[in-house]
Amino acid sequence: MKLLALILILITTIPRVQAHPSPATPKKKYFRKLSKDERRSTRRTHFQRYLLKAAPGIGATRISAFSHQNTGPALALSTHAGRMIGTVEFNLSSFLNAFHFTGMELEAKDTHIYGARGTFTSVAVGPTFLIPLPYSFRNLWTPYLLGGPLYAMETFKFSSANVDNNSFNKNHKITYTGPGLVLGFGLKELGKEIELKKYIEFIYKGIFAKKYSIVGGREIEVETLETINSRKHIEEHSFLLSMGIYFF
Repeated sequence: MKLLALILILITTIPRVQAHPSPATPKKKYFRKLSKDERRSTRRTHFQRYLLKAAPGIGATRISAFSHQNTGPALALSTHAGRMIGTVEFNLSSFLNAFHFTGMELEAKDTHIYGARGTFTSVAVGPTFLIPLPYSFRNLWTPYLLGGPLYAMETFKFSSANVDNNSFNKNHKITYTGPGLVLGFGLKELGKEIELKKYIEFIYKGIFAKKYSIVGGREIEVETLETINSRKHIEEHSFLLSMGIYFF
């Protein structure tokens, strides 16, 4: 009993050591606002203000033409050449997208075309701007917005088609030009050094036309057979995801 009492006395008299938890590790912010100094650091020097970049991409294109709608997966390529003023980019941009269609149905003049196979291509150019937002993602990327007007030339080239009269054949093409616009957002790498800096962007491209032409002849002897006013607007709506780099 004396031994038990002695153990109890020792236990109660030993000072208790409180475990102090280590300070909590601050949570890493995946999305934060950039400071003024960080925003200044992304500006280029005088000789770095010109830029050239390009990006391949994939997406989907929908054509609303001649009272019918046709949608298909598309391949794309965008290029931008321009100048940076402050942190804003002003570019002359081009957008190319194409898809292979099967079973397409459309009306050209008074001809009903159905079961058509071939290729649709769109080439659009125009001035665009890119405005970076004062935020960073994982301290590696900064988001941005882009947009601008476009002017495009688009072509349906047929490899086979069924028609309800002989005034149109598969060697004919349907082509048209029209205005449009591009809108988008993306992420580009932070840092002052621009060479081989990567970016990723998602864009919407819309083109609208009222007139179209039926074009015939061989590749080296193209002839516009007729230009026709469409009863409805011919529209292209494309949603494209691209990944590219800055060459300088």
